[in-house]
Amino acid sequence: MSIVDKTKSALGVDKGTDIKLAGSKCASPPSQEQAFSAMKAALANGANFWNGGELYGTPERNSLHLLNEYFTKNPGEAKKIVLSIKGGQKPGQLAPDGSAENTRRSIEECLGVLDGKKTLDLWEAARVDPATPVEITMREAEKFVKSGKLGGISLSECSAATIRRAAAVTKIEAVEVEFSLWYRVGEGSEQEVGHAYLHSDPGCYDCG
Repeated sequence: MSIVDKTKSALGVDKGTDIKLAGSKCASPPSQEQAFSAMKAALANGANFWNGGELYGTPERNSLHLLNEYFTKNPGEAKKIVLSIKGGQKPGQLAPDGSAENTRRSIEECLGVLDGKKTLDLWEAARVDPATPVEITMREAEKFVKSGKLGGISLSECSAATIRRAAAVTKIEAVEVEFSLWYRVGEGSEQEVGHAYLHSDPGCYDCG
């Protein structure tokens, strides 16, 4: 059973059901007390799939640091949560860098900030780097899965063609997309590849 299927089983939903995100992203971050209260409420109400990112904040202070602090204070809750973290951006910039070097840096830094307080269940390549074939990114991330340091790999905001290319290299557990009333990015690939969809903010953006 995959990481995402385990989450769905815990939530009591079908394999074909999309799952929603409890995201740790905020333009004006609340206090630690407020954040912890919201996180506890989310878990208490069944939201056990948490999504954060090294890009949500600065390299010195982002959602990973908040998660470290939360699980330091609440160690018993770590096993109740499936954690997905977006990475693969240039440090301090909102620009994807899918090179092997930056993919390795991103995953290692995510693991370092979590500091063993919580396993990294999914590392999510945040958007597509047009300068780097997705296969390079996937092969580097797969090394961490094979070594047991990473539970699985997911993608975000990418086309069905990109999903298929990535899936030819490694198992793709999930794809995060902007929720749209008009269409869904990557439509059809979930049946062929077997990934789950993770829905984030309502919107409609161009994808690579």
